[in-house]
Amino acid sequence: ERLALLGEKYPHDLLVKVIRQRLEQERLSIAAGKACASLNDIVASVLGELETLEKPSQNDSFWSQNPYL
Repeated sequence: ERLALLGEKYPHDLLVKVIRQRLEQERLSIAAGKACASLNDIVASVLGELETLEKPSQNDSFWSQNPYL
């Protein structure tokens, strides 16, 4: 349900990419013998990644503050 609501905020292709990457990480972890993360942990990880992508990087801030460079 939480992920479905993100469709209103983020492009579909981005959501699919981030979710697939997170699920692949989970598959690799399980294949390595680690316990499966909870659904809540996986969703929280996806939300965190999307929030990170949404924030401007330090470089973006530097360039916007120094237009003569």
